[in-house]
Formats: sequence, structure tokens, C-alpha cells
Amino acid sequence: MLKLTPILLAVLYAVAMYLFSAWRTARQLDAQSTPLADAPLRRLCMQMAAATGLPEIRVHVYEVARRMIDFSGQNAIRVVLGGVLNRILPGLGGWLAGFVATLLAARLSRQDEYEADAYASALLVKAGIGLAPQKSLFAKLEGLTGMGGAMPAWLMSHPKSAERIKAIEARERQWGLASAHPLPER
Repeated sequence: MLKLTPILLAVLYAVAMYLFSAWRTARQLDAQSTPLADAPLRRLCMQMAAATGLPEIRVHVYEVARRMIDFSGQNAIRVVLGGVLNRILPGLGGWLAGFVATLLAARLSRQDEYEADAYASALLVKAGIGLAPQKSLFAKLEGLTGMGGAMPAWLMSHPKSAERIKAIEARERQWGLASAHPLPER
């Protein structure tokens, strides 16, 4: 049992850090977010709420000065894996654990983004808005952020905009929708 004590302590520490981080993030978002006040967006939210049978879709805006990502799950993986790998590869275990945790978090984040895009597509179609605004948004984002290029996809937390647009167009074909406003080729 004594041999497992360091690993158990690392797991307990990881769980405690995860719970604290989630609690702190929720408090910060509750304290610093404000209800959406933009009238055209409110009308679209009401249109989407009607399409889903909800009384309303509440949207809160959180203004950020820098990108806010909850790393609590990634930190838990890093601590536990680092504790184990440091016993095998002293000095390198922590670095390797951080790298593996970053790759895993990026992969999971990209999957979440594709799932969110699919949900948004379905909601936009059901609300009668169509998919052209969603495709236009991603095209504009690519122009603003310049995220089209050099970074390998496996290091990115979000899919490339061009890939997201391709996935939306694939859904259009799958759902039998004609692309009313195709985007120009880049």
C-alpha cells in the first residue's frame, strides 16, 4: 500500500484541482457575464427557441481580454500522468505528460467543435435561417484570425475554418439541402 501512496496522492490532488477550477470558473462566468442585448441576435435566438419548442434561449456574453479555456481536465491528466512517468523517466516525465495532455485536450476540443457545428447547423435549418450565415461566419473568422495555415491540425484546439465549412456543406448534401449561397473558392 505504501508504494501506491504517491500515485493516490497525485490522483487526489488532481481531483481537488479539477473541482476547484470548475467552481472558480463557474463563479467567474456568473459574476462577469451579461445578458445578450443585441436586438437582431435576440430575434434570431427567439426564432431558434421557437423551432426547438423552448420558451427562450438565454444567451450571456462574457467579455474576455484573453482567451479563456478551462484546463482543469488537462491539468488532472498532466498531474496523474506526470506522477507515473516521473517514476519511470525522472525529469522528462512531467514534460512528456504535459505534451500528451495537450495533444489529448486538442483532439477532444476539435471533436466538440464539430459536434457544436452540427447542432448549430440543425438549429439554423429548423429555424428557417439556413446554413449560409454559418459558412460565412467561418470564412470571415479565417480571414480575421489567419488560422488557415501552417500549424499542424493535431496541435490545434479548433478545426481549420475550411474544414468546418466542408463539414457543413457535407451536412447540406446529406440533408438534401441546396446550398443557397455557396462561398466563393479561395
